[in-house]
Amino acid sequence: MKPLVSELFQKGEPVQELLAQFTRHCNLRKAFDSMGGLPVISPQPYTWEPLNAEGQLAQMALRRQYLSFAGIARALLVDVPPTVLKEFDHQRLEVMELINQERTARVNVAGALTAATGALNDQLALLNRLYPSGAEERLFVVDTNALLASPALEQWRFPAAQSFCILLTPTVSGELDSLKVNHRNAAVRDKAECLIRQIKEYRRRGRLTDGVTLAKDVSSIRALAIEPDVSRSLSWLDPANKDDRFLASVMEVQRAHPRASVCLVTEDLNLQTKAELAAVPFVEPPEPNQEPGRGGG
Repeated sequence: MKPLVSELFQKGEPVQELLAQFTRHCNLRKAFDSMGGLPVISPQPYTWEPLNAEGQLAQMALRRQYLSFAGIARALLVDVPPTVLKEFDHQRLEVMELINQERTARVNVAGALTAATGALNDQLALLNRLYPSGAEERLFVVDTNALLASPALEQWRFPAAQSFCILLTPTVSGELDSLKVNHRNAAVRDKAECLIRQIKEYRRRGRLTDGVTLAKDVSSIRALAIEPDVSRSLSWLDPANKDDRFLASVMEVQRAHPRASVCLVTEDLNLQTKAELAAVPFVEPPEPNQEPGRGGG
């Protein structure tokens, strides 16, 4: 269970070795540009020799790893000043110039590798500069299925976190309201209604949007009030899909707390798979051992 910035470094640092491995298959040559039979001087006078099959495989592995890193990092940086985004995007273009074998001003492969590696290191340094190390919170963002499976939130414990905060997203709150009324199974309707009463009861302890205590010195719970903006998240998330909206909410928590350990709590296999692709840590809810509303605080 690592903070998002740590996850990004874990994704970004191996790209350096993949860049070095890829360039072993690369060769540059001087391009000949002409217009009407006359030579033309180009600002990018060098082009790449075609890759062999092994080089193409190395290129695909490198592109996949780098775009995963860059996509998640770009989603994290969406709220930073435009000049910072411009800096990050310029560095991304520098790395992709080598990966995509674009025309270049670099006179040799070593120079192209140095430029791409330097741009990647600048991106990692930018992240480290914007999000320096500090005290790390433990935040668990819970989905609806986890609440239904283990509703006694006061009893929740996680081996990796001695103290933690459970976060309720608007997507989950809305889904509980819908289940209470519309689910065909009466037992599920009853569970949803019981959970809603339980969450409302927590408001007697204070403002839920500020966070209230569940178990003293162990856990608290906080409600998020704003729906996620999926368009500001990863490009492959679908705003019409409830799992994707929920995952966008988790990523907004990561963006707001990049040095916190943010973890998704779910039993849903499909959501776990999407979380893995988005570099969002996940755990399953603790085993239920008490009925909702009967735990101590």
